[in-house]
Amino acid sequence: MKKLFFSLTLSLSLLLSSASALTIEQARSLVETLYIDPVPDEVLSRPTVSDLFDGLDQYSGYFTPEEYRRFLSSMNDVSQVGLGIVSTRTEDGAQLVIQEVLPNGAAEKAGVLPGDRITAIDGHRVLQAADMEELVGWMQGEEGTTVTLSLLRADGQETVLTLIRSPFSIPYTTHQKMDGRIGYIDCDSFGEETYAHFAEAVDALDGETSLWLVDLRGNSGGLTQAAADAAGLFSDPGPQVLLQGRDGKVFSFSPQQDRTLMEPVILMVDPSTASSSELMAASIRDSEGGLILGTRTFGKGVAQTVVDRRSEPTYFLEGDAVRITSARFYSPKGVCNDKIGVFPHLMVSEANTLPIARLLSAQDPGLSNDGYLRVHAASWQWYLSLDQALDPAFRPAFVELLEALWPDAVLYLGHGSGGWESLTPPQLAKRLGLEEYRRRTFSDAADSPHQYALNVLGTYGILQGDEQGLVQPKALLTRADLCAMLARLLRAEAHDGSPTFADVSPTAWYASSVRAMAELGLVTGDEKGLFHPESPLTYEQMIVILSRFSTRLNLQMKVSAQQAPPADSLPALSGYHPWAAQEAWLLGLSQLNLFG
Repeated sequence: MKKLFFSLTLSLSLLLSSASALTIEQARSLVETLYIDPVPDEVLSRPTVSDLFDGLDQYSGYFTPEEYRRFLSSMNDVSQVGLGIVSTRTEDGAQLVIQEVLPNGAAEKAGVLPGDRITAIDGHRVLQAADMEELVGWMQGEEGTTVTLSLLRADGQETVLTLIRSPFSIPYTTHQKMDGRIGYIDCDSFGEETYAHFAEAVDALDGETSLWLVDLRGNSGGLTQAAADAAGLFSDPGPQVLLQGRDGKVFSFSPQQDRTLMEPVILMVDPSTASSSELMAASIRDSEGGLILGTRTFGKGVAQTVVDRRSEPTYFLEGDAVRITSARFYSPKGVCNDKIGVFPHLMVSEANTLPIARLLSAQDPGLSNDGYLRVHAASWQWYLSLDQALDPAFRPAFVELLEALWPDAVLYLGHGSGGWESLTPPQLAKRLGLEEYRRRTFSDAADSPHQYALNVLGTYGILQGDEQGLVQPKALLTRADLCAMLARLLRAEAHDGSPTFADVSPTAWYASSVRAMAELGLVTGDEKGLFHPESPLTYEQMIVILSRFSTRLNLQMKVSAQQAPPADSLPALSGYHPWAAQEAWLLGLSQLNLFG
């Protein structure tokens, strides 16, 4: 409920207006100076500010004064006047169950507790309200006015409390102790107050927890420095984020504090995890600070510069502003998540992300390990109780966890006195009678020398089998096949339906993928402008395409490409055609790591 409110607030704040006080000449000057890539003359010559920004990307745009105020407030805690509670109505409509009492609000001061049930508000029975909106109206009011709540407490006692409406803050980052030993931090945005909230959680729970759970699901980003500060709690000291601007210079963001926790973290992500929250996930992945769990993140790997009257006072006299994409993000190891997103260590459904995190949070049982399972993932050991895992409430999550483990995963089943029996996920599923377990690997990859790589791609859903679930590893790979796989990996779509190559039919199954890869500069045609989509891919062609792909996503590769020696100076690669020799040299430098 709270995440939905935050998401709506942020979404509304990012609606860009078509009206602007900024002149088109001023807008062109800013774009030519700041935008990350060269801008085509066709875009620069557009007649209005909105037309100009429409030609850039989805993240650049103009803010009216009101939109800019909403944008700035969307990253920080929300201040309101009222009671300071989060509640939900029971199914019969007769009560409001208080889920959370916000700090320093009227409810906390009056002694209202989580779990209390409101039965009446100022004498009006909750059952009489038509909907939740009417109930909220009963509780809202001017600062200093009073409201009387009739409460049913957890012990069955009834009480009546009078509250004085007062200002309270809805924090974007909250914490609680979960399952008796987990430090749970729910972070919905990265703003100026975010690290202080993380520090509050650590101060309150450190010493009582043996594992941290950080929930970045629905977190659409915010301030880069705030993400770097939060990541620093769970990762190696040093730069957490790298940015490369239009001029090629690389800037880094390091934590502004030196506090590092010794316990591992499970970081939960989803498709709405974007921008700065992706940077935190990439930092945890690179430093091996914990386990990333969930679905692939959004894939916003570019940063924007916001220009307002503080930096350009003559341009923005009315409090308006612009936001221009000015840099690309890279993880500490130099991997960019633009479009591709951050892959979790374990790819699981949104519904089972939190249950799986709770399953993996059991305490090390020591010698009393009978009925426990040990899982090795992301350079850490995780424990789970089979009693909990096989409980009907957790069983679907447990099955999906087994399905999401990497192809070479080995599990360890405790037998008491500290002894462990090693089993593969399929063996364990059979032992436990988990008939619903389905492997994500390919049965016909067993005889391939590339079995492991094929099955990793299958586990992440990047490589998909035929209708029988077979990958046919010995079949020829066509140029169209590779485009389809890369388009799926990059989640790339063509901007329009116009044909890129004369021999690529707009109705072909691969047409959109080929167009998307051509627009990204990963594939080109021959001297006649033909692509030959159904021709087998040659070794050299594969090297060139993968080299371009790696250069797009890897900072070291991008820098090396600018320093690549001439093809005729690479004697070790003399067997390659000149158009492939430099790309082969570059690919040999690749340290791309997408999956952690």
